[in-house]
Amino acid sequence: MDNKVNLAVVGIGYWGSKLIREYADIGTSRDDFKLAALCDADAQRLNQAKGNTLKGYSDYKDLMKDHSINAVHIAVPNTDHYKVAKEALLAGKHVLLEKPLCYSAEEAKELCEIAKQKNLVFKAGLIFRFANSLNFLKQVIRSNKHFDRIYFSRFTWEFSRKPMPNVSIIWDLMPHLIDMFLYVNDIKDGDVKIDKLQGSFRRQDKSELADIKLRIGDEDAIFRISWFSSHKTRLIEVFGEKDGKDVSIQLDIITQEMKYIVNDEDGVKDTKIEGFYANNTIKDEAENFIHAIQTGTNDKNNAEDSLLGLEIIRKIEGS
Repeated sequence: MDNKVNLAVVGIGYWGSKLIREYADIGTSRDDFKLAALCDADAQRLNQAKGNTLKGYSDYKDLMKDHSINAVHIAVPNTDHYKVAKEALLAGKHVLLEKPLCYSAEEAKELCEIAKQKNLVFKAGLIFRFANSLNFLKQVIRSNKHFDRIYFSRFTWEFSRKPMPNVSIIWDLMPHLIDMFLYVNDIKDGDVKIDKLQGSFRRQDKSELADIKLRIGDEDAIFRISWFSSHKTRLIEVFGEKDGKDVSIQLDIITQEMKYIVNDEDGVKDTKIEGFYANNTIKDEAENFIHAIQTGTNDKNNAEDSLLGLEIIRKIEGS
């Protein structure tokens, strides 16, 4: 495996700009890593971002010919994920590709196979897997301390925004939410059943809100997603039973607070659950990518980990 990592960020939009800041910061304290280049089709945006110290490419195909670059973090529009990632892998570069990997499970599997054949690190942008709060929630559920039985999980992701061009809210938000559900519950496979209610009001197609009920094997989840809410909500709730009482755990992703809620004959009582601290998930995911390239330990967010979630989203869209 390579020791010195020379990385390029491909795509300098909202998310790509965040990636650039984190990689640049990492590079200031390490001799074995360098943010070496940026790539974006918008020349003005590219020149502003790269300054005088970074290489700049307006065509991703030219970047892939640069043999000094051995890793790329791809944050281009979803429709371009497959072609850019394939070009990078075929050029022998390690890849971290933002969600969703592709719109097609077949294309995603093809990319995974190319990475295997070329012995390359290929990761998916499953950033919430690096959140201390989500990993702590996973530990809490496994401990059996708070639940004798779990009924279902509920994910509420609501905020206000204009429709994304050519992208449904399901493809925008569900890759992360589905992955969190699978990750926290250690779900690797299972029969999938879906009920869906969706709506679009500011355009003719592509949903802008949806309520989805999902069952995978014996695990149930409800997802409520919307681009119409005046209040930004990112909430994970797990409902169940303990000692004959209805209980739940509530994790607010925005405030990074977790509560244990008990509903009994005396009313509803909530207790704050402590034991974790908020962390910089973007930086931790970036550090993990660098570590994987240098050591060959492609854990946590291996691209293959996202294949089940991708297949589920395809089923949701088609249901």
